[in-house]
Amino acid sequence: MITKTAKEIGYKGYCKYEWCACVDCGKERWVRLYKGNSVSPRCSYCASKLRLANGEHGHSWKGGRLVTSHGYILTYLDPKDPYYPMADGTGHIYEHRLVMAKYLGRCLTPEEVVHHDGTLYPMGSYEDRQDNRIENLILFPNHSEHAKYHSAISKHNKGGSMDKDINTEERTITVKEAADLMNISETTLRRWEKAGLINKPVFKYREKAYSADDIGKILDQILKKLNKRTTEKEIENGTGMVARPDNSVL
Repeated sequence: MITKTAKEIGYKGYCKYEWCACVDCGKERWVRLYKGNSVSPRCSYCASKLRLANGEHGHSWKGGRLVTSHGYILTYLDPKDPYYPMADGTGHIYEHRLVMAKYLGRCLTPEEVVHHDGTLYPMGSYEDRQDNRIENLILFPNHSEHAKYHSAISKHNKGGSMDKDINTEERTITVKEAADLMNISETTLRRWEKAGLINKPVFKYREKAYSADDIGKILDQILKKLNKRTTEKEIENGTGMVARPDNSVL
């Protein structure tokens, strides 16, 4: 290797320089020496590419896993990973959400919450938050249901009934599903609301939904009226029998 002083090669200062090749591209250039060693094994172009690289190709790569101040584990995802849409702006994702997504075979929605159930460690502890086995994880559709679960657990620990508190959610059916089920338009459903035949829908998961019990009662009333009309028509025809869809009679 050729070694020269700064003045000999036209540089300022009194340092020594060595003529050597870049370890990546092989480009030869003068490199300053410090205690007999080259301060930069790469040329400026290759060094800048390395600084801008992400993931395992980055200069500060340490395995792609880190622990947050709250005890949760973040893991890095490659942009080509099928679960990358769940990652944040830096390409990281909470490991427990990634485990649940892989178990379900799909990406989780932003509203869905993955809960650590505390099967081995106390719930809420740092050890439990890092226990990302699928057996220790529960998926909730939103933060509201997650909060209900925590409330039920709290009441259960104080001597209350946990199952009773968890299963308090009323069964619902969306407006579109109700209209399709009864083969009517959504406008007809709104007319029934104004007439007081059915309670107004509530918002659930960003959609308007009716109580399933209300829809069931209306369907029962419709069936009774249809059977009554059919019976009256059969009596008028002199048969006195109600026809079934399979052409049998009652």
